[in-house]
Amino acid sequence: NNFFGRLFVLSYAMFDYAFLKTEHLKHHQAPGQVDHDPDFHRGRKNFFAWYFSFMSHYINVIQLIKMSLIFWGLCYFFPLRTILSFWAIPSLLSTLQLFYFGTYLPHREGSDLHAIHRARTVKRSYLMSFITCYHFGIHLEHHLYPHVPWWKLPSVRMK
Repeated sequence: NNFFGRLFVLSYAMFDYAFLKTEHLKHHQAPGQVDHDPDFHRGRKNFFAWYFSFMSHYINVIQLIKMSLIFWGLCYFFPLRTILSFWAIPSLLSTLQLFYFGTYLPHREGSDLHAIHRARTVKRSYLMSFITCYHFGIHLEHHLYPHVPWWKLPSVRMK
């Protein structure tokens, strides 16, 4: 898991796997607590304000330099339109998708948030749960059973 985790987050956007793992564990240890949960909105409840706060926490200068080098390297081999259409724009849109379905909907304020885990499961069919963000919306169960892989979360989903 660690090998493939490193490989996939590196190839996705040059993310540091150890940092992501540490921050994810912090999120699980203190969900919804301002000073301890790196994914918490910190008063920025508006979708875009929360999104930019979230992304600025996880993106760093070294990563942006690496991504820039990859971009310019791709420009040597491919037309700009191709790079934008098949790499840059889909990557940016996927950050919105991941944030919306994996952080915003499951953790935004509301009376249906689980008191301890500050999370909810977004009710969707199996197919829509998979399509929207690979079952990230089955989020309360992810907090209740953090060792269950994402692809098995539908099997532990609470009715």
